[in-house]
Amino acid sequence: MCNQAHKLSVDIENLRGEAFALKLKAEIALTQGSFEISREIFQKARDIFSRATSIRGQAYCNKGLGDIAMAEGEVLTAQDQYTTALSQFREVGAKHGEASCLKGFGDLAVASSQWERAERHYSEALNYYREIGSKIGEANCHQSLGKLALDRAQTLLAVEHLKSALALYRDIGHHVSVGWTHMLLMRAVTDDPVRSHHFSECRKSWTAAGRDDLLAIMNREFHDLILRERASEEDTDATAALTETEMAGA
Repeated sequence: MCNQAHKLSVDIENLRGEAFALKLKAEIALTQGSFEISREIFQKARDIFSRATSIRGQAYCNKGLGDIAMAEGEVLTAQDQYTTALSQFREVGAKHGEASCLKGFGDLAVASSQWERAERHYSEALNYYREIGSKIGEANCHQSLGKLALDRAQTLLAVEHLKSALALYRDIGHHVSVGWTHMLLMRAVTDDPVRSHHFSECRKSWTAAGRDDLLAIMNREFHDLILRERASEEDTDATAALTETEMAGA
């Protein structure tokens, strides 16, 4: 469909339509992990948006180029692209674009282990998404805040954010994200029945989405989680036994 829209726009000399169709193709290539192809198409779309004097279009392309740089670990390049995109979005009052850039800045902060900055950017993005009524954006921010809290051993806060994300993902029927959130909750809880519940719900969600590749990740994650806990319990028992031995010798 993107190819047809692009061809039609070229035929009728509709610059914005041509650029928009290219932008969609670039976004699809990005989600498929075809970064070089995506980058080339985003740059071409951005040039056409510039000729069509569409600041908003240029901003979305710059944001996409930032996402590619982020995926490739090019943090400084990603930051430059996000900064340019944010300025352009603010120039035209595009709240959704602003929010997406703030979320991107949060991801950059996490990559640099700047936890407080990440939390601030995610929270700012969350407020923007709430304001414009974007449930998927709101859910993504809650999930990112939950992952951040989980990494910082703030378990209760992590569970709170992840449950908020889960409710939103369910509401919009986003099965893949529902599964990911259940897997994160599986990491956060220690009660075996609750963990088993999240494991089961994760499996149901990814089965419904037809994602057998993710089911393999889930099984490995659950197995590794159990092994880590057993190792931790053995270390605790060994430490306790050593302490008792030392006290007896004293």
